[in-house]
Amino acid sequence: MDEVLLFQIFDSRVLRSDALIGSFSLDLGVIYGSEEHAIQNKWLMLTEEDVNKSGVKGYLQISCSLLGPGDDAPIFMKGEEESDIETNLLQPPGMAVQKGVFRFKVFHAEDLPQMDSSVMEGVKQVLRVGEVSKELVDPYLIVSYAGKSMLTDIKYKNDHPDWNQEINLPISFPSMCERIKLQLRDWDRLSADDFIGTAFLELNDISERGDSGYLPTFGPCFVNFYGSTREFDDVRDQYEWMNTGKGKGMAYRGRVLVSVDTEIGNAYPEIPVTPITTEELTRAQKYLRRRKYRLYASFHEACMINETETAACIEFEVSIGNFGNKLEKNVTPQPSSTQPTNAVYDGLHYYFLPWLANKPLIVVDSYWEDISFRLESLNILFNKIKKTEKNLKVAKTRLDVGAPAAEVARLLIATIDHLIKDCKKPLPSLVGQYGKANELDHRRFEQRMNTFREIVEAATKLRENATDVEETMDEIDGYLQMLKELAVEPQNSLPDVTLWMLSGGKRVAYRRIPVYELFYSSKGKEACGRYSGVVKTFFLKYPGNRGKSIGAERIPGTVRVGLWFGLEQESDGFRKGLKDCHMAIFAETYENQMNVMGQWTSKALPRPKFSDVTGKIALPKDKFTCPNMWSWDGDWFVSVESSLLYDVDAGMTNFLEDVYEMQSRRLPGSPWEVANVTYASVRGDPLPKKEDIKCPRNWQWDEEWVVDINRGVDDEGYEYSYEATTHKWTATEKPYHLCRRRRWIRPRSVINKTRKISEAAPEVAGDGWEFATTFLHSRYQATEGTTDMVRRRRWHRRMVARSPKASVNFSLIQKKPKRRLVGMPEPKRGIMSFFTRETEAEGQPDPQPSNATGEEEATGMSSPRLFLIHDKAYKYQMRAYMYQARDLMASDSDSFSDPYAYVSFLHRSGKTEVIQHSLCPTWDQTIIFEELEVHGDPAKLAANPPDVIVEIFDSDKFNNDELLGRCQIKPIIKIDSRDQQVPRLAWHTVYRSGQTSGELLASFELFLIEDNADLPYAPPMRGSLYMVPKGIRPVLQRTGVEILSWGVRNMKKYMQLSVMSPNIEFEMGGKVVETQTIQSVALNPNFPDPVLYMEVDLPIEELYTPPINIKIRDNRAFGRKPIIGVAVVKHLAGYRCTIPVETEKGSPTATPLAIKPADKDVKRRKAGVSFQEGETGVDGVDGDTIIPMPEDTEDPKDKKRKKTRFSVAALKNRKSEGGESTDREAARLWMFKKEKSIDPETLMDEEIDWWSKYYASIGDFNKSHTYLEKGYDMLQVYRTELEAVQGFDEFSDFCETFHLARGKKKDVSSSESVGEFKGLFKIYPLPSGSAQPPAQFHHLPSSECFECLVRVYIIRAIDLAPKDKNGLSDPYLKVSLGSTEIDDSEHYLPNTLNPFFGRSFELKTTLPSKKDLTITVMDKDLLSRDDLIGSTTIDLENRYLTKYRATCGLPSTYCLTGVNRWRDSLTPKMILEAHCEMNNLPNPTYNEDACTMIFNGVHYDLMTYEKDLIHHEHLGPPEQRLSLHILNTLGLLPEYIETRRLFTPLMPGIDQGRLEMWVDIFPLHLGQAGPPVDISPRIPRKFELRCVIWNTKDVILDEMSITGERMSDIYVKGWLAGLDEKQETDVHYRSLNGTGNFNWRFVFEFDYIPPEQVMVISRKEHLWSLDKTQIRVPPTLIIQIWDNDKFSPDDFLGTLELNLNHMPAPVKKAKKCTLKQLPDPLGQKEVPMVSLFEQKRVRGFWPCMNEEEGERELTGKVEMELEILDEEEAKEKPTALARDDPNQYPTLEPPIRPETSFQWISSPWMSIRYIIWFNFKYYILYGLLIFLLVFFIVLFIYNVPGVSVQKVFGV
Repeated sequence: MDEVLLFQIFDSRVLRSDALIGSFSLDLGVIYGSEEHAIQNKWLMLTEEDVNKSGVKGYLQISCSLLGPGDDAPIFMKGEEESDIETNLLQPPGMAVQKGVFRFKVFHAEDLPQMDSSVMEGVKQVLRVGEVSKELVDPYLIVSYAGKSMLTDIKYKNDHPDWNQEINLPISFPSMCERIKLQLRDWDRLSADDFIGTAFLELNDISERGDSGYLPTFGPCFVNFYGSTREFDDVRDQYEWMNTGKGKGMAYRGRVLVSVDTEIGNAYPEIPVTPITTEELTRAQKYLRRRKYRLYASFHEACMINETETAACIEFEVSIGNFGNKLEKNVTPQPSSTQPTNAVYDGLHYYFLPWLANKPLIVVDSYWEDISFRLESLNILFNKIKKTEKNLKVAKTRLDVGAPAAEVARLLIATIDHLIKDCKKPLPSLVGQYGKANELDHRRFEQRMNTFREIVEAATKLRENATDVEETMDEIDGYLQMLKELAVEPQNSLPDVTLWMLSGGKRVAYRRIPVYELFYSSKGKEACGRYSGVVKTFFLKYPGNRGKSIGAERIPGTVRVGLWFGLEQESDGFRKGLKDCHMAIFAETYENQMNVMGQWTSKALPRPKFSDVTGKIALPKDKFTCPNMWSWDGDWFVSVESSLLYDVDAGMTNFLEDVYEMQSRRLPGSPWEVANVTYASVRGDPLPKKEDIKCPRNWQWDEEWVVDINRGVDDEGYEYSYEATTHKWTATEKPYHLCRRRRWIRPRSVINKTRKISEAAPEVAGDGWEFATTFLHSRYQATEGTTDMVRRRRWHRRMVARSPKASVNFSLIQKKPKRRLVGMPEPKRGIMSFFTRETEAEGQPDPQPSNATGEEEATGMSSPRLFLIHDKAYKYQMRAYMYQARDLMASDSDSFSDPYAYVSFLHRSGKTEVIQHSLCPTWDQTIIFEELEVHGDPAKLAANPPDVIVEIFDSDKFNNDELLGRCQIKPIIKIDSRDQQVPRLAWHTVYRSGQTSGELLASFELFLIEDNADLPYAPPMRGSLYMVPKGIRPVLQRTGVEILSWGVRNMKKYMQLSVMSPNIEFEMGGKVVETQTIQSVALNPNFPDPVLYMEVDLPIEELYTPPINIKIRDNRAFGRKPIIGVAVVKHLAGYRCTIPVETEKGSPTATPLAIKPADKDVKRRKAGVSFQEGETGVDGVDGDTIIPMPEDTEDPKDKKRKKTRFSVAALKNRKSEGGESTDREAARLWMFKKEKSIDPETLMDEEIDWWSKYYASIGDFNKSHTYLEKGYDMLQVYRTELEAVQGFDEFSDFCETFHLARGKKKDVSSSESVGEFKGLFKIYPLPSGSAQPPAQFHHLPSSECFECLVRVYIIRAIDLAPKDKNGLSDPYLKVSLGSTEIDDSEHYLPNTLNPFFGRSFELKTTLPSKKDLTITVMDKDLLSRDDLIGSTTIDLENRYLTKYRATCGLPSTYCLTGVNRWRDSLTPKMILEAHCEMNNLPNPTYNEDACTMIFNGVHYDLMTYEKDLIHHEHLGPPEQRLSLHILNTLGLLPEYIETRRLFTPLMPGIDQGRLEMWVDIFPLHLGQAGPPVDISPRIPRKFELRCVIWNTKDVILDEMSITGERMSDIYVKGWLAGLDEKQETDVHYRSLNGTGNFNWRFVFEFDYIPPEQVMVISRKEHLWSLDKTQIRVPPTLIIQIWDNDKFSPDDFLGTLELNLNHMPAPVKKAKKCTLKQLPDPLGQKEVPMVSLFEQKRVRGFWPCMNEEEGERELTGKVEMELEILDEEEAKEKPTALARDDPNQYPTLEPPIRPETSFQWISSPWMSIRYIIWFNFKYYILYGLLIFLLVFFIVLFIYNVPGVSVQKVFGV
C-alpha cells in the first residue's frame, strides 16, 4: 500500500517540455482504506512540483477502486452537478488550504419583470378591496458557490427591491469551483418559486493566481441577468429554461448591484446574513452616478425574411436594458421601433421590407453608470488581438501555399514587431477615475500591464532566437492566448443591445449584441467597438435556437443595420458619419375608419379616429404642438406605406395567375349551381371571368387555363366548405357543404427579363387608404376586398430645427414617474413631446381606461418617426460567379442531392440551375442583378460592402427543399470603371447546424453604373443562362486521367437483394466513363478490364480542380440499374504525375509501381531494436505480468544494416538506438558467459527459441539468454498498425480503398460505409495535339481470383479492457477470414488483461473475394454469453498488391535451419528476379563464386554486407544471402511484429487494447510455403530444489530463562516466494550460544522457464474460482530463523532472500559471514553473485538480517547446501524431506546437539539436571546440610528430656 498513483494532465497541442499542466499523487492506501476500497466522484487538485509556488493548475474528477483477493468491483455512479464540491476535494499534502469567507454585499435590484398574474389585482380594483399593486414580483437572490447556497430576504410586491444585506459564504481556498452563481427567483405562495434570471461571476476574471495575484474581488457593480422575454404570460413560459442559466438568454431580465470581497484565515461568521452598514451604503453611492447614453440604429435593409413571418406587418425594435422596450409598461416611450411594414416578395424566394430612400432611424436614450474606461480598454485589447491574428493568418496562408521559408520568416518577424509595438502602448490610465474605478479595476489594470511586459520580453527573445517556423507560430499563438485571457471585462454593467423583429406585435426573432462592440470613444478608433458606426449584416435567431445563426436550418431573416452607442455628449460622432444623408423627423398619426352597412365611417370605432399605429393612444392632428427651437415644415400629408406600391407579382419574372370558379347550392344535397360571384380570389373578392383576365403589360401568357389538381381536391379539382368566406376547405364533399370552388391557373412570364421591382408599382387609389379585415395585427393591402371591414391611412408632418443647437432628445414627459433610478435626473420635456392624451378626444370617451389613479396616471405619448433620407440613389449591377461546390451532404435516398443555390444580395435574390444527382455540382453560372438601387455614398459602400448570402438547397419534387448549407461572402466593389481588378474564385466554407457541410467556389462583383462608363461585356451564355466569363473561370488545359478500377468489395445489400453485377461511372469535369460489368461479385469482384482513360479539360490550378464523382450501379433484371453506392474524391493533388517518356524497350521510365529504393527502415534488428519515431524502449516488469510491455521506439535512420558482435560496446550502442541496456546488464551477461555450466551447449540449444528472438528484439535481454551472442537476426517491432508505419504509404501504392455511401445523410458528421471501391487515379497534363501517352498503369497483376495460404501469428495482447466484475477478463481469440472462422475458446487464459497467447492459425482463402482478416478477442464467460473485448481487421489484398511486398517479411540473413529458418515460398534470388521483371530491369548476374553480383549496373560484394557477421551453421548459399542483402536495401517490408489496436462498435474510436502479431501470405501458385514458426508459449520445466539446513551460528538470543540465562529455541523456516508450501526444521532447544544443529532437508518442486528465469505458479485466486491463474515470479528462496515459544507467538529473528538466478555467493567459514556478503540496497557496492542453475550445487554460510528498526542488523548465520535438479535428475536421485527415507544425496545423520538442548516440558529429569541442578547445585547441597543439621538439632532437643529422665530416674 506504499505505492503511489500519479495523475498527470498534459496539453496535447504543446510539443515542448512544459506540456505538463498539473499532477496529483495519491497513495494506494488512501483508496484501500476508504469505504468499499474505493473513492467516488472525488476532485483532485492539480499542481506542479513546487506546490506553494505554482498554485492550482486545475481539477480532475475521478472514481477509482483498489481490489484485493475476493473483493468485488464497486459500481461507479456519476456525481450530481449541484453536490458540495468542497467536501469531495482531495488536496496535495504540500498545499496549504485555508478557510475563508466570500462577503457578498447585495444592495438593490432594478428592472425586474412581472412574474405574477394581475387577475387578482384587477379584482381588487373593481371591488375596491385592499391595496392595488402594480409591481407583481416577489424577488429574492440566491448566492451559490461550491455546492453551498445562501439567500437574501424576500421583498414582496417590489420590482426594485433594496435588500442592503451582506451574505457571508464560507469557502476553502484554494477551491476547485471556478464561478459564483447568482440567481434571482420569485416567491410564490402555492407553486414552486419561479426563476427570474441567472448570472455567473467567473473567479478567473475577478482574481489572479500566483505570487503577484489577488483574491477574488468585485464591485460595487451591477450584474445583468438574461433569460426569456420580459412579457408576462399566464400560460407557462416555453423559454423558462433560459432563466435557469442553461444556454444564453435572449432578453434582459434586470440587474442587481453587488460587491464581493474575500477574506482568508478568519473564522466562519456565526450569522451568515447581516445588514449592510450605513458607511458601506454611503461608499457605494459614488459608483451610482448616472450619465446619459444614446443608442442610434440606422436600418438599411431587412432581407431574407421567412415567409412564415409575413402574415402581419413587420417592425424592428432596438433596446438596451428596458430602455426602448415598447412592450414594457414601466418605461418612458421612445422612438425605438421602425414603422410597421408589409413584407414584399423579392420575386424568387424571400421577402424584404421596402424602405427605399427613407431608412428608419431609431434613437434610444438611456441612463447608466459611466464605465467608458472599462470599455475603451477592452476594445483596445480586441484591436491588438485582431491585428495580430490578421498578420499571423497571412503568414500561415503563405506557408500553406508553399511560399519560400524566407518569405514566411519575414512575415513572422513583421508580426512579432507589430505585436511588440502594440504591447508597448499602455492602456488608458485610471487616474482621474475616482468614483468610477473600484479595486478590481486597479488590479486588472496592473495585471494587463504586467502581461504586456511579459509578452514584450518573450517576443523580443523569440525574434532574436527563433529558428523554426512552426515553433514560432506556436509561440505567437501562445501570446495571442494570453491577450485573449485579458480581453474579458467582468464588470461590464451595461446590458447588451437587443435587436428584435416583431410580426403582428409579437416577438419572433432577435439578436443580442454586446454593448462594447458598439461603443464609441473620442479617444481614437482603437478604443471604439468593432461595429461602432459600421453598417453590419446580422443574422437573426428564433427564440430558443441554441445553434449558430449562419448555420441554422431556418433563419427568420437578416437585417443590415448601423449601430452606434455612446455618451449623449459625444453623439456628434454618429452625426458626423451621416455625410451622404440627412436626418428627418416626422410627427405621425393614423386616421381610422370602419365599414358599417357598406359605408365607411369614423363613428363607433373600437379605437380613436386619429391614433398611433397600435390604436391605443388618441392623436388628433390639431393637438400636436411643436417643441422649442423646432418648427413645422409644411402641413400634414398622407404618407403611403411603401409596401403598398408593390403588386403581387413585383420583382418576379414568372408568375402563376389564378382564379377560383365558385359554385353553391341552397339546400344540402341539391344540385350545384353557379354562385352569385362566379369567379373570385382566394380571399373571396370578385374577379372577372378567366376569359376576360388580360395579360399585364410586358408580360406574356405561357400556357392556357387549366384546373389545378395538385392540391387537396377531388378528381374534378373542387374543394368544399359550408360557407364561402371561411378558410376551411376540404377535398371530400359532405351533405352540409353549401359551397365549392376549383382553382384555375395560367402561368405568365416577363418579356423583359431585367424587369425591376419598382416597375410593378401600381397606382395607389383611394387617397392612401390601407384595407384589412380587422385592426388587430392584420396585414393591410392597397385594394379593398369584400371581407375588409376596416381601413386606415398614415399622416405625416415634417419638423425642422430652427437652430443648429436644437437638441435631438426623444424622451417623453410623464406627470410623475412611478420611480426613478438611482442617480437618474428628472425627465424633462423634450422636443418630441408633442401631445398629451386627454380623457376624451373629440367628444369620444377614452377606449383604454387606465388602471392608474390620481397623480400616478401617466400621460400617453406618441413617439416620432425618424428617418435617414439619402439625397441620391446609385445604381449597381451585381454579378455572382457561381462555379461549383464540393463535399455537400447527401439529402436523397439515392445517396445524392439535387443541389441548387439561392444568392441573396440586399433585397434581390437569384437562383442557380438544379444539378441532378450530385454532391459536387458544377453550375458554371453567372447570376446578374440588374440596376440595383443602393442609397449612400459609393466610396462608403466600397469600404464596407453588404454581404452576399448563399444558401444551397436540395431540390425535392414532393417535399420541401432541404437546406444543405449557408455561407456569407463579401463582394468586390468596383466604383471606378478603370478598375482592372479581377475577382478570383475562392473556396468558401458552407455551414449547417454549426458544422461545416461543404465548400463553395464562387466570387462576387458589384459594379457602379455610371452615366458615361460602360459595364463589362455580358458573360457568354449556355442556353438561357450566363456562364462564368473567361478571366474569372479557371484556366483549363487538356488533361489525361487514367483510372485503375480494380474492383468492389464488401458491398452491402440494396433493397434486400445482394449486389451481383455492378459497374462504375466516373464523372469529372462533365466527362463520364464507365467500366465493364462484373459478371458475378461472388466469383470475382474485380473488373475484367480495369484501366480506363479519359481526356478532360481541367483547371491548371489545383485549387479549382473539380472532384471525381464515383457512382456504382447494380445491373438487375428488367434493365434496372439502381445506384447502390457513391463516393467523392475531392483532393486530387496526390494523383497528379508527369507524362512518362518512352524508353528503348517501350516502357515508361517513370518511378515504377513495384519497388523503389528507400532511405528508411534499411538498418534494423542487428544492433538492436528499431522502433517507430517518438516511441521508447521497454519499461520495468509489472508485478502480475511475465513480460514487460514494450514502449514505443524510433525507426532506424541508417542506410545500411550492420552486424555487430555481442559485446559490452555493442550493448552501449544498442542503448542509443532504442534499447534499454545498461553497463551492469552487459557485465552480467559477460560474467554469465564465463561461469560454469553443466552442459552449456545443450542449455543454449534448449533455451534459444523464437521467444529468445522476440525478447531480444524488444530489449528484454534477461529472457533472450545467449541469443545476442550468436548474432542471430532481430525482428522489427512496430508499435502501431503496419499500415500506419511511415514509409509504407498505408499499402495504397497500387490501389486505394474508397468507402462508399448510400442514402440520405442524417447529419454532417454521420458516415456509414456500404461498400468499398478499390482503385487509383493518375492525372497528368497533355500537350495540345499529342496522342494518348503510354499507360501509367502497366505490369498489372492478374485480376483473376487465386488461392492463398494465410498464417496468422498472435503473440500477446496488451492492456485489454476488463469485462468481468473483478476488473479482469478471460480472453481468447477468434479468427475469421471469409466464411472460415476459428474459435479458440478452448485455449482461453483466465484472469488477465495482458495475456501471452502464442497462438498461430493457418487458413486458406481466395483473394480478392475474401480479403478481410478479422481477429477478435473475446471474454470467456461460464453462464452468460461471451463478451466482445475488441477486434481488428486487416486487408490482405492491399498487402499482397503493394510494392513493399507485405506478404512475408524479409529477414536479415538467409538461413536454412534454426530459429531464423527461411519460410517464404520464393527464395531471395527469385524475389530479386521478379523485382527486375516488374521494373523493367536486367536480371542480376552472379560471378562463379556467387559472392559478387551486378545488379542494375552496380557491383555488389557479399563480404561488404557480412563483414561483421558472425557465421554459423544455419546460413544458406552465398548467392541467396547476397540477393537477400540487396533486397533489404530496396525498402521492402522486413521481418516484423505489428501492434494493432482493438475496437468495438459500441465505443468507436476508443481502443480496447492492443495485439502484437504478424501475418504471412503465401499465394499457392507461387509454390509451397516454408515451415511455420513455432511461437507456442514456453512450457515450464519441472525442477526440484533441495535445501539442506546444516547449522546456524551466532543467532541472537532472544529470550531470558528462569535462571537468567540468554537463550533461544531455534528453528528454520523456508519456502519459495509465491508458493504456499512452507517447510520447517525441528527445534534446537535452549541454544545458549546461537548455535543450532539441524541436518534437515527441504525439498521444493516448482515449474521453471530457464530462458526467462521465472518460476510459474498456477493457483486459484478464490475458493470459488473455476480456473487457475498463472503468475510468473523470480525463483526466490526465503529462509527465516525463528525462536520457538509454547505459550506465545513465535519470535522472528532474521531472514534471508536468495534469487536462485542471482544470489550472493556463500562463504565457507562462519567468521567471514557478514552483512557485506549481501548486495547493497542502494546499488553502490557490488558483491560476488552466483546462479544456482549454473553452479548446480552450492554450500556455505549466508547471513540473516532483520530490518524492523529501519537498518540492517545481523541476527544470525545459516549454513546451507542448495542443489537444483531437473525432473530427470530428481528421479535418478530420489530423496525425502527432513531425514526420512530415502535419506540420501546426501545422507543426513541426526544432529549431534549438546545435552542442554531439550524441551523442558517433555523431559522433566533433564530439566532438573541441566537447569536446576546445573545452576543451583551448591544452593541445594547447602540447603540440604542446613536442613539435616536443623533436623538433628531439633531431634536432639526433642529427645534430650526423655533420655535425661530415663537416666536420672533409671526408668
